[in-house]
Amino acid sequence: MFAIVVIAGVIGITLAGSNNSLSSMYLLLIVTLVAIVGLAFSVLRFWQLQEKRRNLRLLTLADVDTMSGLEFEAYVAELFRAQGYKVQMTPINDYGVDIILQKDSVRTAVQTKRYSKPVNQAAVREAVAGMLRYKCSKSMVVTNNTFTKSATELARSNLCRLIDREHLAQLAANAQR
Repeated sequence: MFAIVVIAGVIGITLAGSNNSLSSMYLLLIVTLVAIVGLAFSVLRFWQLQEKRRNLRLLTLADVDTMSGLEFEAYVAELFRAQGYKVQMTPINDYGVDIILQKDSVRTAVQTKRYSKPVNQAAVREAVAGMLRYKCSKSMVVTNNTFTKSATELARSNLCRLIDREHLAQLAANAQR
């Protein structure tokens, strides 16, 4: 949409500079109107996205427990975006990583697990393996539940940060401020 506005503006400036007939003035008016409408749609889309992000931040853990896996990924991404991270979602075949976080020059590979039972060490292995794939220096697993003892031990030995239900609640509270 932005490209349309820019092209319309360039055409409009070009036509305004020429001393052609009245039809050039009408064309300039049409191009200007198209640019204004395009800009209005862009602004509207921006505000809709901001509203969606605000609404995500206001969800409770009970809401999180009913989300799909993809909804949980979007929720976690928004919580970190609210903390000042640059957030990049990975493709569906994510090599064990759902989200890439970046703050300053530090990139973190994040695996999300919205589970009804404790998360095991497989999630930690996925995050650590995906970290190299996405050229990250850190890894993290985020869940709405807890982690098994073996997951906690593996994470500790691989310097993988674990965010469990309690820490997720803290992130959500921080994002709501």
